[in-house]
Amino acid sequence: MTGESVEPDAGPETPPPAATAEAAAAAEAAAAAAEERTRRMAALAALLEEELEDLTHPPDERRFNDQFEGPHKDLCQQFLVDAHRAHYRVEEVDWCFSGDPTASSPSSGSRSSPSPSGGSPASAVAREEDEIPTAFAARLAIAVRQCLGAGGEEAGRRCVLMRLGTMLLSQAGMALVGMACQGAPQLALSGGDRAILYELRCRGGGDGDTPGCFWEVRINFLATGFTEYLEAGAYSEAPSPCSPESLVERGCSVRLSLEPGLPSGVAIQVLDVVDTMVLLDREGRPLELGVGGGGGGGGGGGGCGSRASSKGQ
Repeated sequence: MTGESVEPDAGPETPPPAATAEAAAAAEAAAAAAEERTRRMAALAALLEEELEDLTHPPDERRFNDQFEGPHKDLCQQFLVDAHRAHYRVEEVDWCFSGDPTASSPSSGSRSSPSPSGGSPASAVAREEDEIPTAFAARLAIAVRQCLGAGGEEAGRRCVLMRLGTMLLSQAGMALVGMACQGAPQLALSGGDRAILYELRCRGGGDGDTPGCFWEVRINFLATGFTEYLEAGAYSEAPSPCSPESLVERGCSVRLSLEPGLPSGVAIQVLDVVDTMVLLDREGRPLELGVGGGGGGGGGGGGCGSRASSKGQ
């Protein structure tokens, strides 16, 4: 020993108070976001169960005014109306109406088939009858029916499944998502692009009766590139400017399966509900919004309106 003094171990460095507060705020925000996501999923599940129960009744006893067509009255009329106005993906095949028989890319509205390599769908020339929206809707309905196994002898047993499936694959489904996100700011958007994608695919193999087999329905609305917005309930009637880097996204993922033990014969599980709004000023800084009128906003014309009831209003 030489008698030299030894500095005591100072231990781990204490983060500055500002960093501690920032971390706490981030953790609190993450917890609040997770809680809100859980609330939205529960809200959508309750709405879907209500819709499903309603679909089991005769038309004159239903509370909601959804109309259904076809021999089995299982094709949602709103689905047939929307078919040529949105982008659909059924079992990895893209369907998007253009009315142009020479169209040759998904973005211009052709029907697309999966590529041989299993990657992005390869474009295919649209058929001439695609110039008629009703013909396109009829072919899309056949693809949905085949995916759900609701044809032939199974049409009667899977009638409610087909009703619910085609209802979800329309603005009616998007409206239910909007209702589940009630309380979010409601915006009217100017400029940019809007895209609605409805997806349906069978999971787990089999035809729906196989254990572990189910169908996944996805709905996604995306608005990008807009440069102005107007919030419902705002004091100013003039739109406010924003960065084209802003975006609004809303959608859900729902699992459907056959369950003979239930009155409807169909089980529902909500897997996710997305409600994202990134609103930036022209310098790229986040913009603060108050809560507007609630109940299905954030769409800017994306079909996020409220559901209508035919009774009790």
